[in-house]
Amino acid sequence: MAEYILRISPNSNATGPFNVYTGSTLTTPIYSSATFDQMIVGVTLDLPGSPSGVVYQIYVVNEEEGCELNYQQQVVLVTETTTSPVTPSVTPTNTPTPTITPSETSTPTPTPTIGLSPTPTPTITPSISESPTQTPTPTPTPSATPFSYQAYLFPEPQDYTSRNTLGQYMYDGGKTWFGWGNSGVPGNLSYSDNMDYYAHFSGFTNGSDGNFITQVSSLSSAMFQSAGTDGYGCPINQYGFGTININNTLVNPNVKYFYTIWLPLAGMNGTMSDMTVNVGTNPCSFNIGADLIPDSIKQTNVTVTSGAAIPAGTYRVLWIDPNLHIPNTLPLGTGLYFSSGEYVP
Repeated sequence: MAEYILRISPNSNATGPFNVYTGSTLTTPIYSSATFDQMIVGVTLDLPGSPSGVVYQIYVVNEEEGCELNYQQQVVLVTETTTSPVTPSVTPTNTPTPTITPSETSTPTPTPTIGLSPTPTPTITPSISESPTQTPTPTPTPSATPFSYQAYLFPEPQDYTSRNTLGQYMYDGGKTWFGWGNSGVPGNLSYSDNMDYYAHFSGFTNGSDGNFITQVSSLSSAMFQSAGTDGYGCPINQYGFGTININNTLVNPNVKYFYTIWLPLAGMNGTMSDMTVNVGTNPCSFNIGADLIPDSIKQTNVTVTSGAAIPAGTYRVLWIDPNLHIPNTLPLGTGLYFSSGEYVP
């Protein structure tokens, strides 16, 4: 059997709950009563398959409306689990051990000094217990070349008190947008001005306002000039950023957060038309999702002035689709890992 993940489009107007069938809707569903949020994140299906994937006739039935969403496509293989009754033992290739023939040390016949008895020169045998000098193992370092530029992660708590405090702050500043939890995706109108004011909020600068727990300045990772791997061993592309880990000491594990990633444009050679963001529950994973923000806003500069939670400069802001506040299930658990995907100049 192999595990596949099936998702519906975040733009779907179907409300659910959903049943998932394969082959025909007259069969028993292979997944029942999935919620809209679960289908956005993705449900796991156990299907016969192979590492290269297999084409299935998949039906997703919206129970409330009785309509079908027909998937006639190759679903993406996420994890393959092969069950075998016997675990083969690995038989190493036997390399014959050669018989070691010690080299003969010929002891030359001593030449006596005239008038003295000859003294033989002893053969010096090193002590077996002598340990060689140990060379310390170096600490692994990223194989890519990092800049001094940092990518920053903004966690916006989605509880009522936090959203109200942030919204009041934005409203009192005369802004037209009041945070992702209150206003959703920002529009292009006054976008840079709204984002700059948002970055100056005390919860982000001080990290001590209710569920705004950690200063954003400490939730950062280096941008990389060249491709390679980061400190977690995860692959990064040119001008990508290293993995940022969120654990239950940095946020309230019992509250969902809306996360945005702020990238200094200078750290991407001054240009970026696209970059995906991977989010998972383990390093180098993306089982939670990737960013789905509109390209037009990805390509819009945000000018951050001094005194904000991050250094002044020009930024691009990336985020996960607003329907996907994370974690999907509370409490947080083991943590979240954010990393960059593909960079497009």
